Amino acid sequence: MVGRPKGVLDGELTTKIVEFVEIKEASIETGFNRFCDLTRLTGVNLALNEIDAMAIRRCEFNPNFVHVKSSVSCGASSDLGDRGTVPVAFAVPTD
Repeated sequence: MVGRPKGVLDGELTTKIVEFVEIKEASIETGFNRFCDLTRLTGVNLALNEIDAMAIRRCEFNPNFVHVKSSVSCGASSDLGDRGTVPVAFAVPTD
């Protein structure tokens, strides 16, 4: 499965993506590998508690106990201008 979200990755979009993946996981008993291309994001607006809650949710949900491979690409994007070269940079605290 390949995902290529666009726009701002926020709690609402993240929930939609996770719900979609969970539905597919429940219906495909053999499991499936997944790839997420984050290069089309224009930003990330996730609070640490949202990230934590989503991580716990994903750790606890595995309807088939099948090991799968996941890959994420967050390579350089010329659309980011002076905000950085990779979308994930939006989620990293700079303090």
